Amino acid sequence: MKLDSSGALIFSTCLRGSIAVQASAIAVDASGNAYITGSADNTFQTTSGAFQPLNQGGKDAFVAKFTSTGSEVYATFLGGTGSDAGYGVAADANGSAYVTGSTSSAAFSGAPSRGAQPTNSGGGDAFIAKLNPSGTALAYFTFFGGTAVDQGNAITVDVAGNAYIAGYTASAGLATTGAAQTVHAGGYDGFIAKLNPAGTAFYYVTYLGGNRQDQINGLAIDGSGNVYVAGQTDSANFPIQSAAEPVIPGGGTTLFQTLNSGASWSAFDANILGAVFDLTADPIASGTIVVATEQGIFRTTNNGVSWTQQFAGFFYSISLSRSPANPATIYAALVGLEGGPTPIYRSSDGGLTWSLPGQAPQAPFATTSVVADPANADTVWAFSYAGGVYESIDAGKSWSYPARFGIGQNIFVNSMVVAAANDVPYFDTTSGIYPSLGGELPRGVGFNSSQQPLSASATNPPILYVAAGGLGVYKDGDGSSLRPITLTPWYPGQSDIQLVAVSPLNSSLVYAWGTFPYVSTDGGTTWSNSGAGLVNAFVSEFAFDPLNSARAFAIATPSTAGFAAKLNTSGTAFVWSTYLGDAGNYTQAFGVATDGVSRTFVTGRTVSHAVRPIPSAPAFDLPNYSDAFVTKIADATPSCTYSLSPSAQVVTGVEKITLYSVTAPSGCAWSASSNQSWATIPAGAAGTGTGTVYVRTATNSTGAISPPT
Repeated sequence: MKLDSSGALIFSTCLRGSIAVQASAIAVDASGNAYITGSADNTFQTTSGAFQPLNQGGKDAFVAKFTSTGSEVYATFLGGTGSDAGYGVAADANGSAYVTGSTSSAAFSGAPSRGAQPTNSGGGDAFIAKLNPSGTALAYFTFFGGTAVDQGNAITVDVAGNAYIAGYTASAGLATTGAAQTVHAGGYDGFIAKLNPAGTAFYYVTYLGGNRQDQINGLAIDGSGNVYVAGQTDSANFPIQSAAEPVIPGGGTTLFQTLNSGASWSAFDANILGAVFDLTADPIASGTIVVATEQGIFRTTNNGVSWTQQFAGFFYSISLSRSPANPATIYAALVGLEGGPTPIYRSSDGGLTWSLPGQAPQAPFATTSVVADPANADTVWAFSYAGGVYESIDAGKSWSYPARFGIGQNIFVNSMVVAAANDVPYFDTTSGIYPSLGGELPRGVGFNSSQQPLSASATNPPILYVAAGGLGVYKDGDGSSLRPITLTPWYPGQSDIQLVAVSPLNSSLVYAWGTFPYVSTDGGTTWSNSGAGLVNAFVSEFAFDPLNSARAFAIATPSTAGFAAKLNTSGTAFVWSTYLGDAGNYTQAFGVATDGVSRTFVTGRTVSHAVRPIPSAPAFDLPNYSDAFVTKIADATPSCTYSLSPSAQVVTGVEKITLYSVTAPSGCAWSASSNQSWATIPAGAAGTGTGTVYVRTATNSTGAISPPT
């Protein structure tokens, strides 16, 4: 649709197709013509004389052009026999369209030869195509990519006809000599490329990314040829330069360890590629640990000094479960980035090698986890939100619904734990805990969105703990009844209890998490909240060292931050690059624009405050889970001013944590400290821009008024 300057509708039209037509991008030329690209099936209606009037197989990319008054100039397919999609489009002053996207096709029907990369290198490549003003022929076509996944998300063109393309890639070896970032850092990295007017050679190609998942979604250029990009990253080592926000907001650590039963935690993922999903420590070989990440399965034999990749790939999640009956047997449920069936892999040598006996039924699962049977290494269960629970008794080769558990096939299963002492499985479902233990836990309360709401001790009979959300933690000590236990102290900002885990070596040592970490050393009678180093982490699971009761691991969901960057005209250096976001944990930048002078504008979506507002900005609120944002970034460093809210608080009674918000322009550094022993700062002691300071105040048992800090 087209709107006038007052927001009134000038025209609105549809792209024709009866099943699956999806538009992804739009561009407008100097004459007001509009260009749209996306993907479509064979029901998409092309125009007479179009370059590619027929679908070549599966979904193809398409390009459509409309006049300033809404009349259709052309509509054409663009693709080959594989799967093709257009994600970015641009137009020059002559009315030619430039398109980028992704393709699995070996060739595009009717495409001219002599492109900068004439063949698809495999794994799914990006493509760049130039379509003539009438939509009847391609002026040039080229693939772009390596042997892994590559996708073009954005494209623009300068007055000389040079095309600039950006997106993401998992392929190594693409950067040109002297580029700003010549090495693929791991996972998906962003890329920026400049293609000559003939489409026959790249002037430069550079990566932009860290060791996890980075992708560029938006791109713009100025009159000098500087390139501006925006996207998203969960890499804690994203390459920053003269940054407004130099540290990933919300924290980038995905694996922590404690060596003192939860009194303090430290990062344990420094040498691991990708965000960590799961962990299993060897109960025989000390220092041998297997972890699953978004980039595969890794193993260390020296307590994390170095890690070896044993299984490579790109995954949404991986669940690991080691067999207590045979510790060399480990099962892994691998949920790929493209969805589809869930393969259940098996290792019989402690994670060194992996084979695929079979895959779980009723795929694809919403999420999938596996649990190995404590008594039999060949018995394993798989469960998910969408598919209930299934069992294999032949090491994962075949699967069946275990009716003996009494769980309906259509009931969502959120968590499962098998008590090692008596081989009894317990399930957390939408209908409650199975088998039912009665007691005070209301039906269905146990179900929440965490990964670990159930935990069973190794004692006989087992002690069962349930994370019951807003009701705290429930405990069953004798196999007959669940009873509530109170976690104290309770802090402002405390969320529902999402996780609970009991040590397999010490049934009195219990960990819980819900915004703040808790630990009990007496089976839940009393709790403490020291947890230094873990306060700002969003914990998804606890795991244990089976050889050291004082050692445990916390797996945390990484923050996804937006980013913006400016690349110089030769592609050899980034003028600046910065994170965008705060502790809200999720920000994506989709669009970027420049005024051509010194200011860059970025837009996207966020569950945080994105680039936090400066003190003079209008009131800023996030009434919904996710809001759009727009922010302006200046090349010049702003002057630093600071404000604190509230300016003062009076605290009384038992130990508690109070929160203070620091507001400052992005890039302005600050630190917080206390000059009183009764007030300490467990988190937020330093930051840049705007942030939150956590102040823990000790219990005042005397009633005396302490001096302020």
